[in-house]
Amino acid sequence: MKLRSIITLCATFGLLAQHIHALNNDELIKLNNAGLGEETILLKMDQEKAEYDLSTDGLIALKEAGISDAIVKKALMLNTNVTPSTAPAPSSYTTSRPTGEFSTMELPSIAVPKVRGEVGGKYFTRVSFFQEKNKHSATNYGRGIVVPVNTEVEVVALKKKLFTLRIIETGQEISIINIPNFTGHTTESLTENYLSSEKTPLEKLPEGLRASVLAGQLRLGMTKEIAIAARGYPPVHVTPSTDGDRWVYWSNRFAQQTVVFSDDRITEGRGIY
Repeated sequence: MKLRSIITLCATFGLLAQHIHALNNDELIKLNNAGLGEETILLKMDQEKAEYDLSTDGLIALKEAGISDAIVKKALMLNTNVTPSTAPAPSSYTTSRPTGEFSTMELPSIAVPKVRGEVGGKYFTRVSFFQEKNKHSATNYGRGIVVPVNTEVEVVALKKKLFTLRIIETGQEISIINIPNFTGHTTESLTENYLSSEKTPLEKLPEGLRASVLAGQLRLGMTKEIAIAARGYPPVHVTPSTDGDRWVYWSNRFAQQTVVFSDDRITEGRGIY
């Protein structure tokens, strides 16, 4: 009897696992049409499994349905519905060459000059970074809504512990909070990590890699330059120099993401494919 009960219980859990709710394109459109705000939809996306159709046709359908760029970029970052023909095998966490689809491609340099921001100055973001409630900690947590590289901004405040950017297209203001022990910078010098007077030439990158950079997403095979454009700089208290081959980011305040490079290419990292 005990064995039969165990088998029945396992079967029940198996059925439940098959019915775990997952958000898809149709549900994103339904939520948007119901009048739910962008921030609410993004929070819901964080809480549920992703099964989005992010093919060219799927992306066009989302755009035509009025889905915002922020939601589309979040879907690109979260999506797990990747077919075997395009999905690389999970990283084996060895020191071998990376196995991602970009690993064997010759990738260009895309680094642009840093510039020290001044109040009233207009610039382009040189990294993608995440903000929550109009704030971004320069400790660089990977949670919230992405502000993609090449966003045109104006510096509207420069204070001892933070500087504030206004996104020119939307008028939204985002404060970048500096903790020098974690960033290794004064607020003035920290602006150089975020700003440039020219756009990063993302058009040089393959389409899929370009989308990942804009979504703030690391990928196997990325060079250090491209990884910085996609995710910004790791905090210096655990990654003293980006010349090293082991960087540590924080997904949130409690979860680390270690990224390993070999020959200037990402070879390992939790959640990186």
